[in-house]
This record gives sequence, structure tokens and C-alpha cells, in this order.
Amino acid sequence: MSALPAVDPAPPAADAATDAAPFLALDRTGSAVLVWSRSDGAYKKIAYARFSGGAWTDFHYLTFGRGDDEEPRIGTGRTGSFLFYAAGPDTYLFAPLELVRGRLFAAPRALKLGNARGDIPLLPGGAVTNGGVDAPVVTGLATLTPSGSAAPQGGPLDPGGLVTQGGTDVPVVSSRTKASAWGVASSGDCRRMVLVIPARDLKSVSVFRFAGGLINVLQRHPMPAPITETFGEETASSYLPAVCD
Repeated sequence: MSALPAVDPAPPAADAATDAAPFLALDRTGSAVLVWSRSDGAYKKIAYARFSGGAWTDFHYLTFGRGDDEEPRIGTGRTGSFLFYAAGPDTYLFAPLELVRGRLFAAPRALKLGNARGDIPLLPGGAVTNGGVDAPVVTGLATLTPSGSAAPQGGPLDPGGLVTQGGTDVPVVSSRTKASAWGVASSGDCRRMVLVIPARDLKSVSVFRFAGGLINVLQRHPMPAPITETFGEETASSYLPAVCD
């Protein structure tokens, strides 16, 4: 993929060198929307821009306040779009999002994970029952981590080279650990979405069903080694047919 056009103008207080973790989505008009993590001069915030008229326009921040906001994802289902992002070593937030204008409909709220990522069996293979229902969720995860796999390839977080932000060519990068293990899958035909969230020690990931702010754990998996750049997104996508309604 070629480098993305410049977001212009950029806020004067921003440090373009900290641009990271870009995520592309399409709004209801078919236009591209870009969200990523950028410093506001004090903390990392989730930035927004929309591609219109041959250029990236309407640059602004979606999140505010103290602390760093990182690794944004967008999920869009039958009930609308949601912004998901990481706000700490073990905190993930979400908010309903209007994609065309880049506006949050409500203040971000934390996903109430509790101890869900550690209270179900961790199995290296096979199926685990779906949230207590006697129906296994089969995902074929073995295909994601073949033995002797090659070095991670560019994935959905990698725009394919340098991205011009604020008039300066800077690489927009993502964490090789958290980002590649953190994924969201959704479809305009489905009300529910799938979230893949890593454990704090990055030794396992848990898969959750998300619907309107409520989450239910589906399965927990050991983290592959190495973690491929597409692991989180591919894992989330593999579960979507099982939860789509």
C-alpha cells in the first residue's frame, strides 16, 4: 500500500514523531477514516482524520484527559460504530462513534473485564465451550501459528511504509506485542462484535463477544511465538461467524 496523504494542518503542540498504530475504516458514505495515536504535547490521544476531496481533512482528537490512549480500533455493526482503544497496561475503553464527523456519542467507558481473562481453562488446542453453552467454538487457530513461521508480515496496522503526518515523513508504527494481539472484528450484517484482548503478561489472549457495551468471554488461548502482525485481527475474524446475529 502506498503512503497515506498528509493530514494538514497538524496541531502545533503535537509531536508527529510519536504517531503510531494507524487503523483505517470506511464510513457509511464509503470514505476512508483514519484513527491513530498521537501526542497532544503531554499525552497520547486518539486522533481522527477523514479522506475527502483527495486529501485527509477534519483532523481532530477523539479523546482527552490525562494518561495515554493507544492502539485504536473501530468496529461497525448493525447498531452503529464503536471506537475501542487501550488506556493503560490492562485497561480497554470503548465509545459509540459517528464515523462521518468523527464525534463520540458518549464518554468512553471501560470494558468490564474483571477476572474474565483468567477464570476459564487455558488449553493449547481443541475447543472450549462458548460461555457455558454446550457448543464448542471451533476457530482453526492452529493455522495462524504454523511451526517455523516466517517473520511477521505487514498487517492491518501497517500502512506499508512511511506516512506523512503534519507535513513531516514519519513512520506510523504499532507495538509488536500489544497491537498484534489486540483485535476487533465486526460486520454491518451483525449486531455483535468480537474483541481479542491480551493478558497483562502477554502470555495469553482472551476472546470476547461484545454487544452494546456488554461483553462475554468465549475462549482463552496461549499467545503464539512469534506473535504475527495479523494475529489479533485474524483471531477476532475467525470467531465472528459464530457470534453474528
